[in-house]
Amino acid sequence: MELFTAQRAESIVREVFKRLGYLELKWKEKIGENYQGAWRSRFKGEGLEFEELRKWDPADDVRKIDWRASARKNELYVKVFSEERRANVVIWMDSAESMRWGTNEVKYDKAFEVASFFAMLALKSQDRVGVFADRFYRPSSRRDEVMAFLQKMYLSGRYSLEEAVLELMKWGRRCVFVIISDFNNFGAWRKLMAVSVFAKVVPVFVYDKIEADLPVWRVVEFSGKWRFITPWYAESYRKRWEELLSVLRRNFLILETDLIELSTAEDVALKIGNYLVRS
Repeated sequence: MELFTAQRAESIVREVFKRLGYLELKWKEKIGENYQGAWRSRFKGEGLEFEELRKWDPADDVRKIDWRASARKNELYVKVFSEERRANVVIWMDSAESMRWGTNEVKYDKAFEVASFFAMLALKSQDRVGVFADRFYRPSSRRDEVMAFLQKMYLSGRYSLEEAVLELMKWGRRCVFVIISDFNNFGAWRKLMAVSVFAKVVPVFVYDKIEADLPVWRVVEFSGKWRFITPWYAESYRKRWEELLSVLRRNFLILETDLIELSTAEDVALKIGNYLVRS
């Protein structure tokens, strides 16, 4: 099948629908809970809307400080949110060239499968889903609209993560922000810190299995190119790989969120399931 077409996107989404039934059965076997319950437990309180400003108290989380209002009033103020019945789930998927290859499955397709799973789980839990594609499609609870959003994201995703974060900050609504990438040449940490004030960041690191363990003395397709892998190259790459993982884990820990590490050879349904039920 030709890659990166509307037909390919539709095929992946159909497969996700099939897998959702399997996912629920597996979760019930392991934890006695359906996916809606696991989803709600993980993201409880993430669907919030602004209610008022009030003076800062030392017991308040400093991330809730509204710096603009504080500057105007010359003293610290925090934003107070009230719980909203539905959460806003916003998905950004990396469309860089480094995502367009894979030995087992193309990383871009794997990322889209992850995006589709999060979207379908949100809809089944009666939450709203938005995406970044050729523009920011703001969250909707209508299945037909979300399906159209996903297809647009697959075919015409062009936003950098930096641009997506700036767009979210302009929007200013509380949300669950799912970012799916191989984090190649990633440099948006400061902007992610800013958006984490009002967004629950859910990072998904997608990688090809060969990136984690390069075979030596072989010619392999790697990063979209055919390469002869010597022991010296493999060792050098292994060190860069371990450094990348260390930086990702450390920085997302600072953002108080778990990094989902997903190989193209792994089962997306079970991986997301394990994430949702993990304490």
